[in-house]
Order: sequence, then C-alpha cells, then structure tokens
Amino acid sequence: MTIAARGPVACGDGTVLPLHRFGDVVARAVVLCHGFIQNASAWSVPRHSFIDFLVDAGFTVYTIELRGRSHASQ
Repeated sequence: MTIAARGPVACGDGTVLPLHRFGDVVARAVVLCHGFIQNASAWSVPRHSFIDFLVDAGFTVYTIELRGRSHASQ
C-alpha cells in the first residue's frame, strides 16, 4: 500500500484532520472513516488490507482521521 497523496483538511472551526489518498484519481471514489476507538490504520492490516482490495478493484480510496485520533487535532 502506497500513499499517493496526503494533506490536511481544515475544518471551519480550525480543527485539522489528516487525509490520505490511495490509488489513481478516477471517477469512482471511496471515503473510509474509522470507528470511535480506531484510527485510519484500521483499514490496512498486514495481508488483509481493505485499502489494497479497493485500489485493486479500480477505486480511488481516501481515509480521514476523526477529531482527536492519531494526528488529528482536537
């Protein structure tokens, strides 16, 4: 799994959320948002990467961190 692009998303209240893009930019895109106690790495565990599965199927995949998780600000 290789991150094709990354960058912060700035919210209206000043919160910064990390966003990562995987795969080529195509017409079909999927946004993955993790659960309450997880972070964006939950989508890619060794040998069982949901991100890789979606990219191989032709999707552009975006992952975003929720507030207060990993590198996201509060």
